[in-house]
Amino acid sequence: MRSFVFSVSLVICLSLTGQDYKPLVVQGNSWSVYWQSWGWGNTDYFLINGDTMINNVLYARLFVTPDSLLQTSFNYIGALREDTLEKEVYYFNKWESQERLLYKFGLDVGNTVTFWWEGCQVDLDVVDVDTLTDEMGIERRRMFMKSYFSNYIEEWIEGIGSGMGPVFPGHYMCVADLGFELLCYKYEEELYYMNPLYNTCHRITVGIDEKSGVDIEVKVIPNPVTGRSTIELPLDVSVQSMVVYDAFGRKVFMPDTDNTVIRNTQFPPGIYILKLEFAGKGYHSCKFVVR
Repeated sequence: MRSFVFSVSLVICLSLTGQDYKPLVVQGNSWSVYWQSWGWGNTDYFLINGDTMINNVLYARLFVTPDSLLQTSFNYIGALREDTLEKEVYYFNKWESQERLLYKFGLDVGNTVTFWWEGCQVDLDVVDVDTLTDEMGIERRRMFMKSYFSNYIEEWIEGIGSGMGPVFPGHYMCVADLGFELLCYKYEEELYYMNPLYNTCHRITVGIDEKSGVDIEVKVIPNPVTGRSTIELPLDVSVQSMVVYDAFGRKVFMPDTDNTVIRNTQFPPGIYILKLEFAGKGYHSCKFVVR
């Protein structure tokens, strides 16, 4: 494996707006990530702070804390480094003996990336690429990743990471009872990105999650939508409402509850969130891509 040593101080000096590639490993970057297991959930906060040398290679130290003010209870979990030429990010988990590839932001549609998530092999295909404009007006390259074995569409945003948090890309392929969801990304405590499904950087769930209610599986097949796709629902549920939001959280369409067809002619290309309300069973949201 080729080693690429970078200076964290150099990364700090890179302008977030004055270059094409937006680096992820930047001092002052922080992420709030909602995690959920068996109906219980809370928010953790990840922060890059300081440097460390591992095997004569310079890394940035990554911490996690439950403190939303980023002031107490810091726990060192690993180190990150970035090859800005190859647009690759590597992660050295403190419990592992070697670094592993975390992201390849330079891929194009049709490319595949293979990496390991805590001993489990993950293969993701790039199914679409577009540009996201963040809260500060910065344009970032966004990739939509999909596994052959799952209908889930995962987002990778340049300089921000996965839609499931900075160090959790592809985790759903390996762990069934623990989920992660990126809520917010900040630089120097300034908000640059907020998950369009929410209006907060902190969530907590006690018992059944109000978002998914009960164990109801909703799929848009095929996904991405390139022609005509179908919303697949369980037979024993009653849908009270369906709303489609765009990637910025704007309501763009309200399908009839008896209409389970989505056509690519209904929306411009991009990523969308379908939010459904079930009678007596709460809400469920799923993502789909229109190409």
